[in-house]
Amino acid sequence: MGDAVLELVGMPGPWAENDSEPSDHYTTKIGGLPDWPIPQLLSSKPHLLRCAICEKDLCLVAQVYAPISGKNLNIDERVIYVLGCLTPTCGRNPCSWRAIRVQKLNPTDEEVVQETAVASSPVAGWNNDIWTEEGNDENDEDIDLEELGVALFEAASVASFSKKRHAKPTVKSSPLNTKPTVKSSPLSPGTRLVYNDTPVLPCFYTYTEEELSSREIKKEQTQKAVSNEEAYEYTGAWNADRTYFRFRKCLDAYPEQCFRYSCGGKPLLAMEEVEDPGRCRHCGGSMHYEMQLTPALLYFLQERADDRQKHSLEYWTWLTVIVFTCSQSCFHPSDQEKSDNEGWEVAEEFIFIQYEKTVYEARNEAYFS
Repeated sequence: MGDAVLELVGMPGPWAENDSEPSDHYTTKIGGLPDWPIPQLLSSKPHLLRCAICEKDLCLVAQVYAPISGKNLNIDERVIYVLGCLTPTCGRNPCSWRAIRVQKLNPTDEEVVQETAVASSPVAGWNNDIWTEEGNDENDEDIDLEELGVALFEAASVASFSKKRHAKPTVKSSPLNTKPTVKSSPLSPGTRLVYNDTPVLPCFYTYTEEELSSREIKKEQTQKAVSNEEAYEYTGAWNADRTYFRFRKCLDAYPEQCFRYSCGGKPLLAMEEVEDPGRCRHCGGSMHYEMQLTPALLYFLQERADDRQKHSLEYWTWLTVIVFTCSQSCFHPSDQEKSDNEGWEVAEEFIFIQYEKTVYEARNEAYFS
């Protein structure tokens, strides 16, 4: 058995003073404008900032400072940007989303990456069995129907999230550090590339917590279910399955979580249907899971959105947005030599989205299965 992969949940922190508030690339946040490490970073790849469907500018959904460390590779300067299109007609199309990995290698790491990028990855490639319940000893316990019914009732209830959003943050946090670390921002509004037509979502900052084990989560939720005296109707369980139940259980353990992070771990699936991320489009190596967005993020954005933003967000009916990245975090020195990006590299990664099914779709599936 290998070392356990750290599972982190991104929790909401304070709101930014304004949605265009500048920070730095060490900052993990939801919404706002991207904080690129250098202003000209994507000047040679403007298509990465546009929707592949309508070609309009994408908005920043999440910016996650994500340094990695391992036996052969340590990258401190590394950020994942998740961008989406607010055009209503693009709402359910996965091509309206992009995940961008930005990184800068330490000089001592460049030779290592060049050697490992073309080698087979020690991380297993995509296999549907990896992400299903089979083989997951902790989560393979029998699900009690009464417990399932309680979970379904709670999932259908309106979440009473905290609305404590106020001061500008003085702390920046990394998803790989459960304790926030102070980062001073070298940026000012005058050094940031901002265009008047760039769509901007409400901006708030996040911090991370290490997720409890599945056994600890089950214990807490069992206690909660026992103390819950409200009635529920089990008739809605026709559309329930073990995958979705586990999804709800993990979300209910941290109702305010906006994203989940576990580089090289396992995604939390809302349904069994998955899409193969294939091989890395840059080096041909294997891909692995790194992070995903969760539904509470939509709740908080709706909380502060203006009328125009709310209308667009209504078309975001996803249950989770999952990001897969190159398992080698590959690096291309030839591209670097052609650019003036001061050693920074940009790579587009793979996004897989699981959407909420309509009642009509779910009933059809139940009828024909």
